[in-house]
Amino acid sequence: MRILFLVGFLLLCWVGQGLAIQGVCSNCHTMHNSQGGVVMVYNGTSPQPYLLRGSCTGCHAQGKSSNIVNGVPQVYHSASQDLAGGNFAYITGLKTGGDGGSGDAYGHNVMDIPGINLDSVLGSGEPPGYSIHPVTPVFASKGVSCAGERGCHGVRWVNLSPMEGIKGAHHSNITGLVNGTGIGGSYRFLIGVKGYEVSDWQNTSPTHHNEYYALTSPTYELSCSNTSCHQGPNINGYSGYPVPPDGTISQFCGTCHPLFHSATATSSNATSPSSPWLRHPTDYALPTTGEYAQYNNGTLTYSVLAPVARTSWPISGISSTVTPGSDAVMCLSCHYAHAGPYPDMLRWDYRTCVAGGGSNSTACGCFVCHTSKD
Repeated sequence: MRILFLVGFLLLCWVGQGLAIQGVCSNCHTMHNSQGGVVMVYNGTSPQPYLLRGSCTGCHAQGKSSNIVNGVPQVYHSASQDLAGGNFAYITGLKTGGDGGSGDAYGHNVMDIPGINLDSVLGSGEPPGYSIHPVTPVFASKGVSCAGERGCHGVRWVNLSPMEGIKGAHHSNITGLVNGTGIGGSYRFLIGVKGYEVSDWQNTSPTHHNEYYALTSPTYELSCSNTSCHQGPNINGYSGYPVPPDGTISQFCGTCHPLFHSATATSSNATSPSSPWLRHPTDYALPTTGEYAQYNNGTLTYSVLAPVARTSWPISGISSTVTPGSDAVMCLSCHYAHAGPYPDMLRWDYRTCVAGGGSNSTACGCFVCHTSKD
């Protein structure tokens, strides 16, 4: 019977659910967490859910000198080149930032990663801009995690563990264009997010980068209403969890930082952007006039320092051209998703941007869009 179960499981690996992940099953799974008298789990000794050989961090945050280990992308490493999502090593000090520093201000304090604790300044673990959320805070004194109830990837549901939240992701994964359907059909397993995934997870040049989806102007002010965030479709028996209403990456950030996504003073106000701006806009198209029409020193060439998102769907593929009036600013235009080399998870050192300094657009991402201020 044991042999039949093993054969059946291996066949499932071969023929199951789209075969998005490929390779030897035993690289990821172990039947009994024992082989030759040695435990098979990569991080720790205890058996992992779903017969896995590692937790999220055991596979993706190994703390090694490579940003990809045996084909597995790393979010915590000491390599010189970070992947597009960023590197949690700037928080622990495994790697120092472009300003020579490291610490809590450099990224999301994901508590699953060894050496990362609650933010020493923000303290409670509640995301900034979240405090207006009119339900009992779920983050207080707990911080954030990779997945599950307090995570970003997969289903977010009360008391759901990270592994339960991300269940089925790798075996349903779609690469390239993703329309936000299911976990595997969503951008980097962020349910509901649309986009175009580059296959090696790296933004390296105008012709090699992920593509993100945005709106020309925000249509939603995010809230707890069932007409706003809580529209998650039934996945693994859970529904009604927070997802981005229109599938943009900025709306996804807004599910935890709703006030920061707001165009007005509160998250519950009407949709019209305020003037003057109270917060830097996101999900908003670059104007076709003035300094914005001269994006990236007037070249209109895609900048990986200050990337833009596309508002046309479906995205046709990677483009090196930026079109004001159509392409939009998003949260990731300025910030890394995981952690980055500068405080506030910024892509550049905001403290060294000097107005009127000239020719700073290669070091200061602000001037990629605000060209007349350089």
